[in-house]
Amino acid sequence: MTYQVDIEPINLDEAIRDVANIDRYVLDELERTMDRTVDNLVAAVSQRTPKNTGNLQQSWSKDVQRGVSAVRGEVATPVPYAPYVEKGRGPGGWPPRDAIEKWVERRLQITDEKEIRRAAFLIRRSIAEKGTFQNPQYPVPRMAEKGLDAYRGIMLRDFAAIPERVKQRVEQT
Repeated sequence: MTYQVDIEPINLDEAIRDVANIDRYVLDELERTMDRTVDNLVAAVSQRTPKNTGNLQQSWSKDVQRGVSAVRGEVATPVPYAPYVEKGRGPGGWPPRDAIEKWVERRLQITDEKEIRRAAFLIRRSIAEKGTFQNPQYPVPRMAEKGLDAYRGIMLRDFAAIPERVKQRVEQT
């Protein structure tokens, strides 16, 4: 039995150049993929953020940072009460008066200062005693968790396709 192996001649200079650039190709593709991913995650989280939460829905942003050997993507919001909207909170200390008064004025459209303080007091006491999102009619939004879950499959497939895209790029050079 005979086996024959045919090897196509290769241009060694091109092969060495491709190998030398492979790290850059991988990082380029990782960065492009991460950029797409966080764009889509910002959209997915924003869509799931309750509309009656002040500026939280519009505050979601992305950040993509490329390092020497890795790429990091982040979806974030500067709104300090975002974790409480995301997961609710259990009973405990009283929430900040100013924040609840602003919410009462905006959401309940109360304009009288005394009424605002009274309503805010009752709401703050209720939150301290019961927590938030205890009513099944108003479940915890979990907008970030649900946004990530909805997009997870697409994201994983996109990242899994990186080696093939890098291979195509190497072959094109």
